[in-house]
Amino acid sequence: MPTHTPLALEAPAKVNLGFEIIRRRSDGFHDIETIYSSIALTDTVELTLIDDGITMDCTDPSLPAGNTNLCARAADTLRRHTGLQCGVHISLKKRIPHGAGLGGGSSDAAAVLKGLLKLWSIRMAEEEVADLAAGLGSDVSFFLHGGLAFGRGRGEIIQPMPNVFPYWIVCVVPPVRIATSWAYANHKLVERPDRTSLLERFTGSVDDMLSLERTLSNDFERAVMEAQPAVRHVRDALRHRGLRCVMMSGSGSSVFGLTTDAATALHATSDLSSDHVVSVTPPRFAP
Repeated sequence: MPTHTPLALEAPAKVNLGFEIIRRRSDGFHDIETIYSSIALTDTVELTLIDDGITMDCTDPSLPAGNTNLCARAADTLRRHTGLQCGVHISLKKRIPHGAGLGGGSSDAAAVLKGLLKLWSIRMAEEEVADLAAGLGSDVSFFLHGGLAFGRGRGEIIQPMPNVFPYWIVCVVPPVRIATSWAYANHKLVERPDRTSLLERFTGSVDDMLSLERTLSNDFERAVMEAQPAVRHVRDALRHRGLRCVMMSGSGSSVFGLTTDAATALHATSDLSSDHVVSVTPPRFAP
């Protein structure tokens, strides 16, 4: 059993403020553009030094707690890359639902990388850490810093942005899960003639809600909404409660909406059933 004092790290979820699929690549991945924003819903990752090996436990019995878990893979990747023989026990306390488009597994993996750099006394250039993160998953790189950022490529090419997002983010996860692979297989590519970068359009519209609503969209929504009535129900409920710019995050099933009004944000989910996971994030949130 672990005997050292654990290092605890909070691993925040994210929403995608717009998700545009540009093209399918020859390697089977897709080029995308998105704006990532951290939200206040978090997992907790605890890392404890052990003599050797990588062990793990997780509060969610539906997730693997062995070497296929992304947290364990992150630790193994770092250990192999550095040649160290250090050991770690990973304890994962899950609050972020999986299959919700919130990046919980990727955020957990990023927390493991950051924590082990400290626990194992590793000095490594940020670019080198980002390369390891990108090898683990498309959005792991974002979670190394969080906040607000533009993502492109597979989502792993990150351009940090000033954290000036002026809206409350109300995020709701219905009791359904969406596999990212299913969403990609069922989406229809949206034609955008003479398109400009999402970053350029977002920057030009962020301070005006109406312009933002015209700018942001999620290319997965049509397929997911047609297949999952529970996701449509949440979208409609948030719109009815006065939230704006309501859309899915990533491949779903989470749905979020924006408002400048704190009371609207705090009361928007008051009568949703208890099997929905709810998160309310204040403006300019910094994890």
